[in-house]
Amino acid sequence: MKTLLLNKENVGSLISMKEVIGTVEEAYKAFNSGQVIQPAYTCIHLPPPRGEIDFKLGYCEANEIISMKASSGGFPNNPLEHGLPSGMGTILLFDARTCALICVMDGSLITGLRTGAAGAVSVKAMARKNARTITSIGTGNQARMQIRAIREVMTIEAIHAWDHYPQNLARYKADIEREFGIPVVMASSKQNAVEHADILVTTTRGKGSLVEAAWVRPGTHVVAIGTDTQGKQELEPEIFRNAKIVNDSVQSLGASQPGAATAGTSAASPGNDAPANGGTPGNGNGNAPVNGGNGTAPANGANGSTPAKSTAPGAGGGGAPPPPSTAPVPSAPPDGSVGP
Repeated sequence: MKTLLLNKENVGSLISMKEVIGTVEEAYKAFNSGQVIQPAYTCIHLPPPRGEIDFKLGYCEANEIISMKASSGGFPNNPLEHGLPSGMGTILLFDARTCALICVMDGSLITGLRTGAAGAVSVKAMARKNARTITSIGTGNQARMQIRAIREVMTIEAIHAWDHYPQNLARYKADIEREFGIPVVMASSKQNAVEHADILVTTTRGKGSLVEAAWVRPGTHVVAIGTDTQGKQELEPEIFRNAKIVNDSVQSLGASQPGAATAGTSAASPGNDAPANGGTPGNGNGNAPVNGGNGTAPANGANGSTPAKSTAPGAGGGGAPPPPSTAPVPSAPPDGSVGP
């Protein structure tokens, strides 16, 4: 038996954002219909300035695949000192009928794609159908991935963006306008950016000032990607008092997973990664592979648990989301990084 080896370029040639969005959508269904066994993920926090590494595991009965991902994040010295990214990932796929290792692949691109797709799925299901303006708090890699994904499910007419660092904000504006032709307004403050949002996307480190409830308009859909572990927070707790919150996994709520919420609004809060389209389940902070059939590489989520979805009062969402549940206040991953 041969084991397939796929590098980042191989993976990128096998999957598209549109495909990953559909696969993540199917993953939610598989996860919530009992087709997935997914243990809690294991996380090792390393001494500063190093970050953490997570190990995530899942089994999908539909295609008899077991997936495991090792995903690291928060290693700021890697680029200069070692010539490596600040976060990396590797995915292993096993044939569950024999437990033979059938594929080893780079997990960094899949991680970013799945996390972006999770936000898009929540927007498709719960955001108002007339939503046209996105606010991005944070302008790093995952902030861009969210735009790539969300534009697949809605028309984006304008983006209001804010970042602690003006140079990052200017680079984001140039890149987004060049790639998609969507006008980007560089906000003078976080408040100014949030007040324009139909859809609010946060991708920060979750250690700075919070998005305040008074800034968020009723009907806003919130995608809080930065909320990936305890001790991180992007949103003022008051936002959740008036939001309808739907989570994909009630069991995961005690583990402070990333989330999406809509304030006065509709909220979606990513929780455990569920397997996509019969692909291997993702785990914990993100791991939903795209169906591996026919040479398709799994799309694996990072930083990303699968987002929970919710629609807030006056926020006419689409589809029938699961029953609302009370979620913990979301936390957040690094600005510009996807997190483990």
